[in-house]
Amino acid sequence: LGGSEGKIVRLANSIAARGDRVVIAYLNGPTDLLAEVSSAVTVVNLDRRGPVSLRALGRLIDVIAAHGIGTVVSVNLYASLYTWLARLRLGRKRFRMLASVNTTKFVSRAQSRQMLLYRHALAAADVVIFGAETQRRLWRDRYGIGARPGRAAVLYNGVDIERFEAPQGLD
Repeated sequence: LGGSEGKIVRLANSIAARGDRVVIAYLNGPTDLLAEVSSAVTVVNLDRRGPVSLRALGRLIDVIAAHGIGTVVSVNLYASLYTWLARLRLGRKRFRMLASVNTTKFVSRAQSRQMLLYRHALAAADVVIFGAETQRRLWRDRYGIGARPGRAAVLYNGVDIERFEAPQGLD
């Protein structure tokens, strides 16, 4: 759990509060943030089992189709891979794909091999959202992701000052 996941929960809650339909589908736990999700937001556990779960992918496709979802925001690379696969299955024009990237470390050989898949998933996204401008530049320079104008955005995680406000008397 991190800032990006919390940012998405706050974003989903605020969109739902405006009266728009919002669905959060998650691959598997941890589920610590579920208590912070508004009751106006539909939550679906895709129940991923194993490294690549065809069952979870099928459930994601079913959720997108059943709810008529027009935009999917995936948080992190692994979720972006599932979103990309769902988009391939449903057709490119079926939904808009936004991929939120919140990592910069690729040091192991396995991670470098995984980037071959992640690179395709991110290249297929309508917009890739980075957590900082320096992160966007790193991905652009290293992988060519976010290099095309209008296909990358930066949305800082920030700090929820109400949640982390110091109790009275503490400085």
